[in-house]
Amino acid sequence: MKIQKISDITPTLPFTEFDFLQSYRESFAQSELGRIHSQLPLKELAAEYTNLSHKSKRGNKPLFSGEGEIALTQV
Repeated sequence: MKIQKISDITPTLPFTEFDFLQSYRESFAQSELGRIHSQLPLKELAAEYTNLSHKSKRGNKPLFSGEGEIALTQV
């Protein structure tokens, strides 16, 4: 069996990461959590939260974005 570069094989694979990600996003949007996510004004809340809580540059960087922190409180 001849060994090939993965770049030579990739175009012939029946799926891609993009297809998987697109399928995941569509299924998430149809899930209960996805419907809740679509109803929350996360970007606006995150902007307010970031303005209030991240004024100081001291300490460690936050692990999550402001939007991620707000979303975690809702889960």
